[in-house]
Amino acid sequence: MKHLLLYIAFAFLCVSSFAQPPLKGEKGEDAPKREFSPQLFKKTLEDFVTKEADLTPQEAQKLFPLLHEMMEAQRKVREQERKLFCSKNYKDLTENDYEKIVTKSLDANIENDKIEQTYYKKFHSVLTWKKVAAVRHALKKFQMEAIRRISPMRRQGKGPHGDMNDNRNKKGANE
Repeated sequence: MKHLLLYIAFAFLCVSSFAQPPLKGEKGEDAPKREFSPQLFKKTLEDFVTKEADLTPQEAQKLFPLLHEMMEAQRKVREQERKLFCSKNYKDLTENDYEKIVTKSLDANIENDKIEQTYYKKFHSVLTWKKVAAVRHALKKFQMEAIRRISPMRRQGKGPHGDMNDNRNKKGANE
């Protein structure tokens, strides 16, 4: 369950290339960069889950507000956890400080699991358990497809953060 939450977070951050097809004539490195669109991400996710879980329009209409509510609650917990790691100068921390960071991070994972457990029960209020399982499977599949689409770009050094190989290539040339 914890890994699912991490995949959801990763998918939210990286899915812009999956959610947005290139513009006509967009090729090469000179192509304009696209910004992440939460609305397009939601639509892509909803279309994918609806198809994969074989949801009726009525089921989808009831499910997706709950799903987005769950994802937002989990995003808030992940944001708090991220702040733990991003706001510290790790050179100045004590062993006790590290223990607190790790403990709070694990607590955040537990909190995300509780949120997920609560919302899957809410999903069952609008879907059968068979459909709930199908939705869960569809979400995992969506995440994996998003990761697969991002991974080749990262291996080539062209992820959402630009050319990752620039600094390594410059170092190698200078040495």
